[in-house]
Amino acid sequence: MANFNRTQFVGRLTAEPVPCVTKNGYHVLAFTLAVDNPISKKNKKAPKTAEFIPHEIYGKLADAMEKHLHKGMLVLTEGSLHISPYTKDGVSHKSLKIVARWIGFLAWPKGQKEEEVPDCVASFEDVESGEVEGDDLPF
Repeated sequence: MANFNRTQFVGRLTAEPVPCVTKNGYHVLAFTLAVDNPISKKNKKAPKTAEFIPHEIYGKLADAMEKHLHKGMLVLTEGSLHISPYTKDGVSHKSLKIVARWIGFLAWPKGQKEEEVPDCVASFEDVESGEVEGDDLPF
């Protein structure tokens, strides 16, 4: 049986993305998406709720997206679920995050014009494989 670990989310960035660099010099961009939960057909008067889903992107895609992702943007992400176990105060925990490999821009924050954000998407595979680099980046 083939392994399949793929996620897709549509949501808004809850804050400005946080860039960092790993010990090995690898670039990471972390952000959280607020993803609306569907409203039940049976209970249409129920209050809207959302899930807050942590995301990370890596490498050249992280560098490129750092310039264009901003609080309030509506984006589509595709990636995979990563679970990291850790121990704190002798208690075992798990940390969940999405490693995004593709990001599409869907809408912009209030006050930001659409033409200020590139009309494109980029994939982790394209950037990391060298198919898109330097001046060839569409953003």
